[in-house]
Amino acid sequence: MKDITRISLAALPYNIDVPAQKELERYLNAIERSLNADDDAMREIEARIVELLADRGVNGEKVISITDIEHIRSQLGDPKDFVDESKLPSLGTGEKRLMRDSSSAVLGGVCAGLAAYFRIDVVWVRLAMIGLTLLTSGIVFLFYLIAWMIVPPARTAADRLQMAGKPVTLSALQTESATPLPDNQTARTALAVVRVIVGAGFMLGAALGIVSIVLFVYQAKFGSGIQIADREWLYSGYIWLLLAADVLATVFCAVLGYMLVAGRFVKRFWITLAILIFLGIVLIGMGVTGQVIAQRNNIDAFSKAAAEVSLDTSALKNAKRLNLNSELPISVNYNVDPTMRSAQFFYNTRITRSASHVSLVTSSDGTLSISIPRNDSTCLPDVTSCRAQNTVTIVGPMLEGIDVSGSNEVRYMMDAQDSLTVNARGDGHVSLQSIRGLTNLTAIVGNEGVLDTMNANVATISLTVEDTMSTASFATVKSLSITVPESCAATNSRGEIRVQQAGTVQVNGQPVTSNKAYPCAQLLLGEQADNTSIY
Repeated sequence: MKDITRISLAALPYNIDVPAQKELERYLNAIERSLNADDDAMREIEARIVELLADRGVNGEKVISITDIEHIRSQLGDPKDFVDESKLPSLGTGEKRLMRDSSSAVLGGVCAGLAAYFRIDVVWVRLAMIGLTLLTSGIVFLFYLIAWMIVPPARTAADRLQMAGKPVTLSALQTESATPLPDNQTARTALAVVRVIVGAGFMLGAALGIVSIVLFVYQAKFGSGIQIADREWLYSGYIWLLLAADVLATVFCAVLGYMLVAGRFVKRFWITLAILIFLGIVLIGMGVTGQVIAQRNNIDAFSKAAAEVSLDTSALKNAKRLNLNSELPISVNYNVDPTMRSAQFFYNTRITRSASHVSLVTSSDGTLSISIPRNDSTCLPDVTSCRAQNTVTIVGPMLEGIDVSGSNEVRYMMDAQDSLTVNARGDGHVSLQSIRGLTNLTAIVGNEGVLDTMNANVATISLTVEDTMSTASFATVKSLSITVPESCAATNSRGEIRVQQAGTVQVNGQPVTSNKAYPCAQLLLGEQADNTSIY
């Protein structure tokens, strides 16, 4: 059993048995005499002894023994050898350590530490940090904050030597401790300004986050577009997970903003930020995973809900003209074959409740009509997926004309034909495809109508463009006659006519050989025309 006393090393209290205390005192006195060390150098040596004791697990209420003192002596060396510089022991391996250089810090010392580690000018590191922060919309600054939390600061002379990759000798410690640190008054002032500006930015982000959360909740509860009572998707868990992640991000910005503005970088704030980052990553990951699963399930449900029904083809016998103006947008694929009659309706039971009201009707003048009442669908009129999910495929006789409106579309596929008239109005889309070709085409497009003949060989075309919101495209044309309006309502756009190649082009009776803009339409020829389908 030994007597125990208390000592202080580098301002840290330790328990030590009395023989070890006397031996340590003699050892430190010998070092001070051999090196003629001042108080600063001795404090650095004590700091190194603290590190060696920590490596041996001596901390808290544990007692320093004579064995620990012998270990310290073996690491630091015998004082009688200190007078010979060549015999000065090394207190470290000289291996570089990444640490924050708080003596040259502008914010947290991370950039200065990186510069010391890689032995480059700190200015270049800071410029790179600023540039990367701007390019990544602030993500790199988040990594800077994480590095600020986990990279230890260089507090002692031994730390500064290791940060620069220099051997930690007693002589080097004495020299480093005697070297005054740079006066960073200017840097501290700049740091304060930067802290307040950045902190204010994060607090503004927190305020915007609160506003977005309030608006989301209000819209979900009272908004006409998203109502909890009647919008099934809001019940999906991933929506609420993403909202929770938004809340965490708001709290993160608020805490970080307060830390920067107040200049209080205490441990509990860093722990709070770390927890918020972890929870945010978990919630975002769960939300994204949930969204992917929900989309996949939705796709699977749509695939399983696909249905097909054959339609009565008796109406095709006398059909001469197709008039497509369905209340529920649909897509019609019409294949010309004088020897066959067939019609199928492909739909999705999640969109179209019943196919019983779908029929082909031909009037006395040979006009074929296809219509689906809107009350047979759960889709909104402007949902284009309805059109894609409701398709009528017809094989029938050659048509003389096609009229399309009401967000419907027709793909007309032929072998060879002498003439055809097309009217595409009211967001109606018409696409022509041919094997051998179409001799004469007369077309009218208006009110966001679209005509696409890029996959058809059309010789002669007479086109009328009724307004500024319509589009027509052609491949190689022998003769093209275009009529465009001379006046129209004020708008930021013009109707477009795109022609890859044409023998002769006339606009309002005048020959045209190059691109030209008119008051309500513009003509694009050759390379300026879009080489891909606009349909």
